[in-house]
Amino acid sequence: QRRFTLFQIDCSTSGLSMLGSLTVFLLVFRMNQSMARNNEATERTDEMFGEMDFLVHSVCAFMAGAKEDLLHDLVMGQAPRTEEELQQMRLHGELATAIRIHVVRLCVAFGVSCLLYFRILTAMADAQGILEEEDLIQIVFLHSRLQSLLYEEEMEVVDQYLCITREMEKGEAEYRAEVGRFRIARQKAGLLIRPRTAGDNSEEGCQFVQQTSDIAPPLPKVILGMLMEVCHQPLAQKWGYPERVLNLMTGIAADALDQLTHLSGLIMRPVSLAYYQHCRVIVVIFSVMWPLVTEVGENQIGAIFDNVVFPFVVYWAMSGLERLAEMMENPVGDDDTDLNLLQQLHELEVGAQLAFEVAEKRRSSLRRTLARVCPSCPETVKAQRKAPPMVASAQFEDWFCWLPIPTVIAEGMVLKHGHVDHVHSAFFEGHIAEFRSFLRKALKRHSAGRRSIYEAIPQDAESEELKVYPEAGSDTTMGIIQRDCNGFWHYLAFRPVLSASGTGELTRQALWRKRMVHLMGQDHPAAELLQTDSQDTARSVLLRPLVQPKPRKHHVSEALMQVAPRGASPQAGPSRDAGRDPPPPQDLMGTPPAPR
Repeated sequence: QRRFTLFQIDCSTSGLSMLGSLTVFLLVFRMNQSMARNNEATERTDEMFGEMDFLVHSVCAFMAGAKEDLLHDLVMGQAPRTEEELQQMRLHGELATAIRIHVVRLCVAFGVSCLLYFRILTAMADAQGILEEEDLIQIVFLHSRLQSLLYEEEMEVVDQYLCITREMEKGEAEYRAEVGRFRIARQKAGLLIRPRTAGDNSEEGCQFVQQTSDIAPPLPKVILGMLMEVCHQPLAQKWGYPERVLNLMTGIAADALDQLTHLSGLIMRPVSLAYYQHCRVIVVIFSVMWPLVTEVGENQIGAIFDNVVFPFVVYWAMSGLERLAEMMENPVGDDDTDLNLLQQLHELEVGAQLAFEVAEKRRSSLRRTLARVCPSCPETVKAQRKAPPMVASAQFEDWFCWLPIPTVIAEGMVLKHGHVDHVHSAFFEGHIAEFRSFLRKALKRHSAGRRSIYEAIPQDAESEELKVYPEAGSDTTMGIIQRDCNGFWHYLAFRPVLSASGTGELTRQALWRKRMVHLMGQDHPAAELLQTDSQDTARSVLLRPLVQPKPRKHHVSEALMQVAPRGASPQAGPSRDAGRDPPPPQDLMGTPPAPR
């Protein structure tokens, strides 16, 4: 103002104060609106995943199955069953087990499809459907998870309604997604994920597949239709549940669909553009007007603070509020302030395993304990409470397995939703530049049968065996991450579609991997999840048929041999398996064993 007299404005500052008050009010009001949307999304996602968890528990608990060890039969006594009755009981138990298995995998697939659907909606709302590298990484991971849960007939329906196209613009590939609309055929747009008919095992030529005119519905609705079809099968069956249970199932599905619709609206219907533009314009006007109406004093340093420093700090603070409101406007996006939907999905997987094990493995013993308070119950029945049931129960591990989450996904989970102290410790120690490699060394992830230094610790490992798996100190960053009870590093998969018994599924997955890698290029970050020669990401490749593990005693002896000093002969400590015959080799991902 001293140099250019044109900018010397002699006026009262009351107008500036009023303009500042109005600006702060508009920013705070917008921040409150974003917080309200974030809280609403939190409630609706919790309710949606809670409904799916309740559905799994309800179906598993209500299924009659073999009707063994009922309280009436235990107290009143029952005549010995004939071989024909036992055969019918086994058949009813198998039917009930089949429904439980399908409900578990389809409920988990519904959760996975919701995350994939939200990712596509976010791209449509923010970038007209254009998918960035991070979007493609998440979509490839989530689509691979669907393939590890669904049969090829079900994946045929999923791929038909999943619209992700690839276009060449100025020599570069551009990926675009659509959902919730009728798509029109385009000549230059080719489908990234080719719809393949079940049983079509023809060699993939990775040729251009033109986009056709068809609908692109929300993927969770497709999975929900499959789930409801399974839930209708046991109605009015001796091994199932009565018709009145249909009201409960319908209510759960309606609530889940209602939450999904509201969440879609939060993503696709942001804050009004006029209000958004008005907030930005008024912040700029206030920031420009402040230095002009502030009187310049005699003190040079004070004048610098009054006309430069303070206006800059205030503008920075207002821009920060605006940026925070923008980040929280879409609560299910990919920002640091967004919801951790992978955590909610993992809790659903844990709840599904609990419901299955209680209904299958624990039901007989829990029912027998009910008769212990009945004085009329025979003592022989009370003494046989630990006897094996007549109908063998299904084991969760025979049908499902936990697979390691790729470190490229785990890295984002830790950096965006992990404990801030852990991230800061890794940053100050210089691990952020190669954080993915650091996670590989820190995490002991179950590799499902493959022999690697990242093998999970056996649950019944002895003290001598634990020396093979050294842990970092509790005061180190690696030790903190190893002991972090808030992190999770595995996801649930369905064994039959990843085993030799699912030949059609394995062939379909191999052809899908080949096409994705060819179209995206081997150097694309998303393609490294499917095929890579890098040593850093080799064990993160998805959809690999799992090999038969070595017998555990050989595994431990070889591991001890590797850590033993040269020239020394390692002596393994006593094991609880000593004196027993070695267990027969099992196919971890093969056909589940027949009931015993």
